[in-house]
Amino acid sequence: MYGYILPLGPKRVSGGVMLLMAVLLQAGVAADAKQALPPSEGAGVVKLVATLHESPTFAKVTWFVYRLDNISRPVRVVPRHMVTLSLKPGSYKVTARMDEVERSRMFELPPNSEQEVVIPMD
Repeated sequence: MYGYILPLGPKRVSGGVMLLMAVLLQAGVAADAKQALPPSEGAGVVKLVATLHESPTFAKVTWFVYRLDNISRPVRVVPRHMVTLSLKPGSYKVTARMDEVERSRMFELPPNSEQEVVIPMD
């Protein structure tokens, strides 16, 4: 697996010393894949949004994203109320879990496309 270094910016530590903070991410494992994965040819971008009463939840939601050609294990698991992912084109199932509530949707991601999947949690 290839790694990608993302700068987090400078941080002042004792004695006025500045450190450049960075994080090494492995392809496919990230909280926000739009930043974590390099753009790949034909990749699509999907924004996943969980809502309550027609507004973003701003509560802890865990997203499970599965490719339909390999539904046995998720391609991504992301613990955020909203996330943007860069994915290979294809057919997907996404499941949002918040407390005891779980909702799922299927979506198609064409090459070089952007779309939003909104899942009401109420």
